[in-house]
Amino acid sequence: MQSYPHSRRGFLVAAANAVVGLALKPAFGKSQDLASLTRKEASELLRSKNASPVDLTQACLKRIQTYNSALNSFITVTRDQAIEAARGMEAEQWQETWRGPLHGIPIALKDNIDTAGSRHALEQIWSFGGRESVFTLP
Repeated sequence: MQSYPHSRRGFLVAAANAVVGLALKPAFGKSQDLASLTRKEASELLRSKNASPVDLTQACLKRIQTYNSALNSFITVTRDQAIEAARGMEAEQWQETWRGPLHGIPIALKDNIDTAGSRHALEQIWSFGGRESVFTLP
């Protein structure tokens, strides 16, 4: 009969500790990637104040910075405007003002939406006439 350095009892204790550790991890604040949450999950976290609009916005901006060079998904990233808007949403959140389920959730606009002061895909077509924006989003 071959002798093993580990006992069955030691294995069972280690396995039980691992299971308990995994079960308790969410209860003691699991770290999660805020940018990978669904809108519903993000909304629930924001509503319960377990996450802030600033944290969520920064996580999304970090994801854009990480992947945009390979994907080339964004023509313009308005980082400062996004953080400023998130701070405003966070201030409202602490004042118990709630605009609805999308309160504090960052969005990305398709590049064919005309926004004041931002580059977009149709800029090349419209630039020949010195065109001013007729419809602008703040």
